[in-house]
Amino acid sequence: METIYIPNTQIYLETNLSLSQFLSKVKHVRQIRTNDEPLFFSLYPVDQAELDQNYKIWQYANGDFNVLNNDFAKVFVVKFPKSLYLFLRYSSYEQVMKSIILALTGFYASISVNKKEMEHQLHPEIMKAVKKYHKDNFREFEVQEIIRNDKAKTEDIFNPEHYIIPDPFNEHFDSFYKINGGSPELIPFIYPEHDFRFRPSGPTSFGGEFNGRIEYSYFTNKDWERIILRGIKDDLKRAESLEKPWKAWIERINPEGRPL
Repeated sequence: METIYIPNTQIYLETNLSLSQFLSKVKHVRQIRTNDEPLFFSLYPVDQAELDQNYKIWQYANGDFNVLNNDFAKVFVVKFPKSLYLFLRYSSYEQVMKSIILALTGFYASISVNKKEMEHQLHPEIMKAVKKYHKDNFREFEVQEIIRNDKAKTEDIFNPEHYIIPDPFNEHFDSFYKINGGSPELIPFIYPEHDFRFRPSGPTSFGGEFNGRIEYSYFTNKDWERIILRGIKDDLKRAESLEKPWKAWIERINPEGRPL
């Protein structure tokens, strides 16, 4: 899956330093710690904590870069799946939530899901919205009969130029998703049933999972105190450190390559 680095160009605002003063503090750094336990943007939010994290990730994608800083770390750069970043960057948060709900409605309507289990797992307000859309748009649609019908989809698996009779369920979902204002950036990742137009996407997923995996690179608070506040030289080459995200941050915040 294609990824993209989004550097935090506001990190120096966490200090009383100018940008040039801040860059001078980090001029000896060559690598940066990168998390072993990434953040996840959930397309299947089960509780308020996941919704809160989704919102913070959306804020970061839209330029509120210090929102992911916490009591333990200062975040310098975030690596997104590119498709997820484009979805978040070019959608209001209301649009993000609506698109997720529309996608989950299609998933709820498909035969590949245990409805009772989904009702038990999803955040109650999300599930309430899903069931309302389902009642208004899928209740009369014969999903199981259509998908089980041999004529619904025909594929010659030995021919790389697949000839496929359009799946009526996916056609119905196409129409439902677009009419109700789903975000087009998410389309290749939210098909509730397998669709050969978007292979290898899984149902409502990034790479077959319900979560978009987001890596972040950071200074611990001890790194911050030592390097930024006390001015101690440190290249930060540690077992968990990487060079590539540090270069991505430097190139973005100092694009002309001025001496630090």
